[in-house]
Amino acid sequence: MVGKFLGIPALGLYGLAYNYSLLPIMFLGISLGNVVFAEFPRLYADPPRFWSAFFTSSKLLAGLVCPLAAVLALVAPDVFPVLFGPKWASAVPAFQILAIYGAIRGIWMEPFCALGKFRAFFWVGLATLLLAALAIYVVLPYGKTGVALAVLLTVGPSHIASLYIASGSLAIWGRGLRNSAPYFLTAAAAAVLAIFIRRGFALAITSNPEVLALVSCTTVFAIYGAMFYKELREYIALFMHKLPVPADEQA
Repeated sequence: MVGKFLGIPALGLYGLAYNYSLLPIMFLGISLGNVVFAEFPRLYADPPRFWSAFFTSSKLLAGLVCPLAAVLALVAPDVFPVLFGPKWASAVPAFQILAIYGAIRGIWMEPFCALGKFRAFFWVGLATLLLAALAIYVVLPYGKTGVALAVLLTVGPSHIASLYIASGSLAIWGRGLRNSAPYFLTAAAAAVLAIFIRRGFALAITSNPEVLALVSCTTVFAIYGAMFYKELREYIALFMHKLPVPADEQA
């Protein structure tokens, strides 16, 4: 639809924004999926252990994806002209919106695949596709930025709802939100603080884009590390060494 109605140049800009903004969720989601999805079927008969494994995996995914998405959104105006050239600068707004979408996609593992509910996954995916296509058609006059916003506001909520649809339990869905909210909200707060710090830095010291990108990255990762470094290190060790799920996660 972007290529047909907005032209091939717009498609190239949107494609770059989409592909690069979702790199964290693609790499981390695939890496974690290769480890955990093979284990989930063995736990179907033991729901407490299954959901403990699911939420432990989701914590690690959210804990890694959310800060990376925040950093990508922040540094895009600085690094796009350097990495891709000035002609790609107009892709930055779409890239930033889609980075937020990527963070939403990272709040938990894909629940339909985890539960083996592939038929439901197909129908929910089809409904989401039709809704997204309609939304994209409506916002086409607003260009590739409007298309990115349509994806965020249609496919993003679909992923948020997916845990409830797959599990059929409001309690599980609520637990999923409580499980991932600290990572998402901390990344958002760190990004907002980084915006103010980089503006002050640009006014008082230098407006060099590479330096501002470094300031943004340092701010986000410093706040995130102070909050979650120990916790995420333990989860990474859990997966690297295939240790049993901690007892406190089985509660």
